[in-house]
Amino acid sequence: MDIVTIAEATSLKLTYDRKEVIGQKLRQDVLRTLKMTKPPRNNLTTVQRKAIKELKSDDNIKIFPFDKGAGLVRITNESSLEKNQRSNW
Repeated sequence: MDIVTIAEATSLKLTYDRKEVIGQKLRQDVLRTLKMTKPPRNNLTTVQRKAIKELKSDDNIKIFPFDKGAGLVRITNESSLEKNQRSNW
């Protein structure tokens, strides 16, 4: 999505600068490249994919990123509501 957004913004800028042909060529080149590119291989194991699917399907928990550092925390819906209420004070 970022590639398309940047290409479109650049193409529009070229159009405003009276360089429509170059802008159209840019769009065509980006489209051709995106169509020919293969999606990346999945780097998750079957067990990891299954765990993610189970976590997503559980409506009683929420997953949030840590405030600092890298990682995730799994908390119940009630805890997430309490946390949001405390942070809104």
